[in-house]
Amino acid sequence: MSDQTKDDPTKDEELKAASANLEYYLNSAILVINWNCMDQGEVEEDGKREKIAAAYNRFEIQIRDRFPKTAAIINSSLHLFAAISDLYTIDIDFSDPERYVPDSYYEEPDLVIGTSAHQAVIFFLQRAIEADFWKNTKFILDKWHTELLPKLFQKQLQARMHWERLRVFKTSVIRGNHAFENLPSTAEQIEAEADIFDMARRKMTIGGQEAKFSPVPFKLIHYLYTSKNKSASFDELRVNVWGSEVGDRGILSAKDKCNAALLESGLFETWNLSGSTSTQYIALKAPHK
Repeated sequence: MSDQTKDDPTKDEELKAASANLEYYLNSAILVINWNCMDQGEVEEDGKREKIAAAYNRFEIQIRDRFPKTAAIINSSLHLFAAISDLYTIDIDFSDPERYVPDSYYEEPDLVIGTSAHQAVIFFLQRAIEADFWKNTKFILDKWHTELLPKLFQKQLQARMHWERLRVFKTSVIRGNHAFENLPSTAEQIEAEADIFDMARRKMTIGGQEAKFSPVPFKLIHYLYTSKNKSASFDELRVNVWGSEVGDRGILSAKDKCNAALLESGLFETWNLSGSTSTQYIALKAPHK
């Protein structure tokens, strides 16, 4: 525990979670930008391309919704990270005056300087969100792999964040199932989600077997599938699935309805939900993604 927060364990844990989530959002943003700069012709099947694009769009919306809370927590304690760090620079300034069109809306990344790696990542993510992850700026996306990623030094930046955490919290590895971590963490996971879930029709298809769900059970199984540990506490589900207060019986009822749909489809042996009021958790059994 940091000396500055030793009298407030709750604040210390909140800051640890925010630090871990900030690193996770950095990786997430890079996934989204990589998708934006990808040659969409590489995804040959039109239907699949549309589903993957929709999955990335949901992913992007979740980052936009969840990042501000994390940033606010980190910003309120920047002095802890800055006290043991140096100014940190992410050199992503690759402007080209010849490409600039006067009076046009032109999003251009710039030099990012933070009092610590944590603050530099916040600045980078703020710019990425404001610029719509540079989705519609062809010039920048053309140079993403050749200039931005080498200069970003993602692994070095993460190592600096780990070092700052080591000094502040006496640990660089922070584990736990935080509510704001439940997003896919690799491109493969996002594409697997797109292959399995049909968000419009509230159904999932695996190996030709199709399970259809009513609205709340579908949100529940989709949320659990995209979470890092395929499990969530009742309180987490109240916030992220129901968005309002719901009793334990309501959560268990949704779990049972999911299992009924999986049983009817023939998927129950490999896909099923478990949980109880005693554990206050719901877990999804599913093949490794």
